[in-house]
Amino acid sequence: MGIYIGSDGWLAVIFIYLPVTGSIIWMLYSALTKLDLKIEAKLVTICSLVIVAAMILFAEVIMIGHQSKQLCKNAGMHVYKTVKANSIYGKHTKTLLSRPGSNFDFVEETSFDKTYRYYISNGIVKKELIESPASRYWSIQDDKYVHKKIKQERTYVIDTLTNESLGELLNYRIYPGWYESLFINQDEDVGRCFTGLSTGQVDLITKIFIPANY
Repeated sequence: MGIYIGSDGWLAVIFIYLPVTGSIIWMLYSALTKLDLKIEAKLVTICSLVIVAAMILFAEVIMIGHQSKQLCKNAGMHVYKTVKANSIYGKHTKTLLSRPGSNFDFVEETSFDKTYRYYISNGIVKKELIESPASRYWSIQDDKYVHKKIKQERTYVIDTLTNESLGELLNYRIYPGWYESLFINQDEDVGRCFTGLSTGQVDLITKIFIPANY
C-alpha cells in the first residue's frame, strides 16, 4: 500500500508536501525580511501564503487519501455464490484446464475479435474457432475511474441467464496528484489496495465453481 492508503493522505503531506512547502515559505520569508515593510504586514503576508499553500497543496492529497482508505475496505476477493458448471467464458481462462481441482470440460476466450473454445484431448490442450460463447458463466473485467486519481479494477463472474454476480475481485490503484506529477510519472500508481488480480481470477473461479460431476 502507498503513502495515501491507510493514512488518509497525511503521510504524503508530512513526507512530501510539508518539507517542500516549508522550503518555499522560508525562501519567501527571507525575501520579505529584506523588504522595507512593517512587521505586521510581513506576518499577514506570510500567514496568507501558508493558508493558500495549504489549500492548494494539501487539500487534494488528503481528499485522495481519505477516499482511497474507504474504498480499500472493500478491496480483495468476494465470493457470493457457488455453482456447478462444466465451462466458462472469459479472459485468460485457458490456464484453468491445467489447474489442479478444476474439472471444466472446456473454456472459451475471445482474442483479436475471434472466439475460441479450448479443451483437452489425449492430454493435449486443443482449440477450435466458434461463432460465440456457449458458456452460461462469464468472467468479466471492468476497469473504471471512480475518482480522477483513483482507478477501480474489477473482475467478476456473472450468470448470464440470471444476471447474478457470483463473485468479484476488487483492486484500487492510486495515481499521483497534480503536484507529485511534476516530479514523477503521472501514469504510474503510487499505491494500491489489492495486488492479486493477475492470478486471483483463477483462484476466484476455482472457489466459485464446483465440478459439474461432484
